[in-house]
Amino acid sequence: GEFTSPNQEKFKHYSDFWRFDCDSNAWEQLESGPKNGGPSARSGSRCVATKSDFILFGGFYDAAEEIRYFNDCYAFDFDAKKWRVLAKGGTGSSAPSARSACHVCVSAVGGSNSSGSKKRNSKSSKKGEKGEENDGEEKEERKEEGGEERTYLYVYGGDCKKLEK
Repeated sequence: GEFTSPNQEKFKHYSDFWRFDCDSNAWEQLESGPKNGGPSARSGSRCVATKSDFILFGGFYDAAEEIRYFNDCYAFDFDAKKWRVLAKGGTGSSAPSARSACHVCVSAVGGSNSSGSKKRNSKSSKKGEKGEENDGEEKEERKEEGGEERTYLYVYGGDCKKLEK
């Protein structure tokens, strides 16, 4: 996020990172910023969550004289409470061009066992479509994708106020 002065000539970009516990209604400040392996202060970045990570892409930093846009990508591991760089970005990288305010989503595919089926643990006791009780047994679902589960981050559009050469 950012804070701007009343005349909108000075910006303060934040690099703090917080977690809210919905059960205890309490905030916890987590380690962030480059000194902890995380992203630099910025605004306009986009974030998504997977089962295990919070993923951040891009954004910008307005230093009044210049505006810097980013195309780097970071992940914060929920369990370890640690940041890691997924992609450094920068000019000449294979990443999308630097930008802010883009659309992002995440998708996980694959993860089949050797028989081509993906295990799904069904512990619900709700009645199925035909009225039968689910006794908590482990079921198998057929998956077309084989092999290891892969997670993909998709990036679309966005904004970059500087002209690309």
